[in-house]
Amino acid sequence: MKKIKVYLAGPIFTYGDLLRNTEWTAKLRKAFPNIDLYSPVENTDINGVEGKKKFAGSKEIAMADNARLDDTDILIACIDGDVLPSGTCAEIGKFHEKIKRGDKKCLIGICTDNRQCFLTHSEAKDKGGAASLGEQQYSYQNLYVTGLIKEVGSLVYTIEEVIDEMQKYLDDNSSTRPQLSLRKKNDPYFMKKHFNLKDNDEISLLVISSASFKESDGFSYYVSGYILDDKLPQVRKKFQITKEAYNRLQETYRNNPIKFILGGLEFTLSKKDIINEI
Repeated sequence: MKKIKVYLAGPIFTYGDLLRNTEWTAKLRKAFPNIDLYSPVENTDINGVEGKKKFAGSKEIAMADNARLDDTDILIACIDGDVLPSGTCAEIGKFHEKIKRGDKKCLIGICTDNRQCFLTHSEAKDKGGAASLGEQQYSYQNLYVTGLIKEVGSLVYTIEEVIDEMQKYLDDNSSTRPQLSLRKKNDPYFMKKHFNLKDNDEISLLVISSASFKESDGFSYYVSGYILDDKLPQVRKKFQITKEAYNRLQETYRNNPIKFILGGLEFTLSKKDIINEI
């Protein structure tokens, strides 16, 4: 059976990079035990202190990187940092062209910066940021790079969302899909308990992202997260919610910023909070 080859690209040179990549590789391998995952920080022949004592020319590095990209099914590209990682951006561009020409590959960008406007938008921050030079409150990612990602793939905020996007790709390419151990789909217990909500029913959600979007008739509000239910491991859903529920969620964010960054917030939704399940 063909193994899906995954490349985890992004910053790799600092201690924080090492911790992030180590955590993410562990989560990816736990979710998909049969993938062939390449994480550059694990390649100590060329990376790490000892690996960097060796010399490799720019052409050799480019050729080796291109060969690996040619053989990669899923590119996970971390674009964290006040300056986007240049090598990763080049890999995004090359992978974008492969998908545009028809290669059945998957590009997933991930940005975990908690200064994103979609997380922390407020009238006070907008007003203060516009008041004078140097007061801009939100992080910025180069729009050409993010545009390339979004044109052929997806840009997400957490490693859990990366796992979800990988699952979608594998579902769409099931003829080459290895055995997976992620989440149950179309679980009758889940459908009964959570999709036929009565007025007094509630859903406990571990929130991993939320957003508001300007539509033609006003704003729409969304929340994405995992259903907290010990009978349903790793069931993730996205809901369109009311403005009141979204405001309540934003207040929860503000009161628990560190908890959200470390692992998500537990949030309760009732039937009256949910407009639609996405």
